[in-house]
Amino acid sequence: MIIDDVKRRVIIVAPCFLNFGLVACGFHNKTGIKYRIKFLKKLLNLTEEHYIGLDTYYCSEFEILGLPRPPCSRATYEERQKEVETYVRRTIEKIEKLLKNGFEILAIIGVEGSPCCGVKLTKLGKSWSKEDLERFRKEYELGSDLPDKYYSQLNHRQNGMGVFMELLAKALKELNKRYKQNIEILGWAPGQEDEIIEKIKSKL
Repeated sequence: MIIDDVKRRVIIVAPCFLNFGLVACGFHNKTGIKYRIKFLKKLLNLTEEHYIGLDTYYCSEFEILGLPRPPCSRATYEERQKEVETYVRRTIEKIEKLLKNGFEILAIIGVEGSPCCGVKLTKLGKSWSKEDLERFRKEYELGSDLPDKYYSQLNHRQNGMGVFMELLAKALKELNKRYKQNIEILGWAPGQEDEIIEKIKSKL
């Protein structure tokens, strides 16, 4: 007889942990990919040990601006908040469907320093207009080195949530209340792998 002998549990991660090429130009390099792989290996060890599934939310940055895409600030996506809300809504719909079908969501994992997916850290700086983006795409060839002038438009990492995560956290608060859940959003940065794994283990 075939039986279901494990709980349906899942961790929802940033899509760039599985598809490294979704990141902005200038960040798709061996160093960045190795950091993600290191974390992914630890996640996979955890999922193997405890029979946990992995899923992703929507990459609003890729969906809205595609590629080639320069390193953008939070302000770039604040000005496109209606579009970001579309992918937040779709993510909430996915989460709600999982909950309705008996899944336990152990955590949602974002990427610190991201203008959309940052949990405690995001990027500030000038906003890229439609004209700025068109100029960038004419000047820059996908896969080539990114000139320093594109990085200089950012004020590096600042405390605060990315646009997507801020909207998701608000929507998740209501969902947690409705379904009597405590789904937590965690932020990953290189070196924080063990801390995140231990937080997830505490929920098992």
